Amino acid sequence: MKTRSGYFLINKPTGITSNDLVQKVKKKFNLDKVGHSGTLDPLASGLMVVLVNQATKVSEFFLSAKKEYEFTIKLFETTETLDSEGPIIEKQKPFKIFKSDLNKVIKKYNGYMYQQFPPLYSAIKVDGKRLYEYARDGGREAPNINSREVSIYSLMLKSFNTETNEITLVASCSKGTYIRSLALDIAKELKTIGYVTYLHRTKSGAFGIEEATDLDKLKLENIFTIYQGLILSEYPIYEHKNLKEIYHGKSIKINAKEETIFLSNTNNEIQAIYVRVAKGIYKCKRGLWETDKDNMTIAQKVELHGE
Repeated sequence: MKTRSGYFLINKPTGITSNDLVQKVKKKFNLDKVGHSGTLDPLASGLMVVLVNQATKVSEFFLSAKKEYEFTIKLFETTETLDSEGPIIEKQKPFKIFKSDLNKVIKKYNGYMYQQFPPLYSAIKVDGKRLYEYARDGGREAPNINSREVSIYSLMLKSFNTETNEITLVASCSKGTYIRSLALDIAKELKTIGYVTYLHRTKSGAFGIEEATDLDKLKLENIFTIYQGLILSEYPIYEHKNLKEIYHGKSIKINAKEETIFLSNTNNEIQAIYVRVAKGIYKCKRGLWETDKDNMTIAQKVELHGE
């Protein structure tokens, strides 16, 4: 039986990469196409949206969603990787941090947009090579790393342990935000250094960790449809009854205002992505219809039988 297109919400455990998780899902259900909507470091746990079959074609819409993380910063020391996986490379003598000073930093980062530098140990590619590969080479021929604009929509203090010098925070942020870099930036605001000892993704767009399933308990019936995901994410979906127009890639007239829209059939199954080319005129950007067990697309059946 062919697995329908859609997505799983999975609670990623620590100790494995995002790609490890994708490959485990692929092998478990014998899937052809599997992807995800945002990388988590091996140290990190929490919500991953794993996309299956035709849903991999809409990954950009899930990737762009804002994320929420709970994380803990260990102050007065730091590591090579800015998390607990790397060796400690610097320590400072602890000093008293007043909660009022911490609150000022938190207030600054609420609704804060700034230029953030990614950690050297990260998967970003520069000149065809990932940054962590440069780092593992001892930093030889390391490229100039460009900063990128990120947004911290909200930052909330969860706990502050003055005995262990650890701060636990919850951040809602834009795609591409590195929490390890954010942790170091916050530590610098407090006139010290720091690194991440705990990182847990709690939200990805409209999806929450409370909806996620552990990998070892994951079943096929846990899959959500593309339609469900787009509806929850408030993307514009329009029902279109003339499927031949969609399957033949024809431009259509539709009373819509958005630049990009999704078209569904009467069964709430997403059929295609359309983009506006003129007022009320949209053309097909990408087909999302399914292929059946005989490897014949619905479009081919329409052509064959005139359905």
